[in-house]
Amino acid sequence: FCAFVLIPFAYFHYEAYDPDKSGGARCWDGIKFTLGFLVCVIILLVIGLVLKPGVKVNIHDNATTWVDILFDTTNRGESAISFTIACLTILGYLAWISY
Repeated sequence: FCAFVLIPFAYFHYEAYDPDKSGGARCWDGIKFTLGFLVCVIILLVIGLVLKPGVKVNIHDNATTWVDILFDTTNRGESAISFTIACLTILGYLAWISY
């Protein structure tokens, strides 16, 4: 919760500081950007769950076999989270370097 909601909200709330804005407007800006961040994280998690490098799918298999291979969740959660963290880390490094 802290890593994906509280810390991004605190960062976006702080960055939204403007003397002309009210506290509610700053809070709303923080919520909007936090929700956008969560959408990006969810998309990366789904990609990490679906993306399976090295797994060959036979085209001639039926749809049920394909779906079973696609949603095989054995140890997939850990690699999906690792994929998400790696993508966010790379984006952070690129932003830091370009700054």
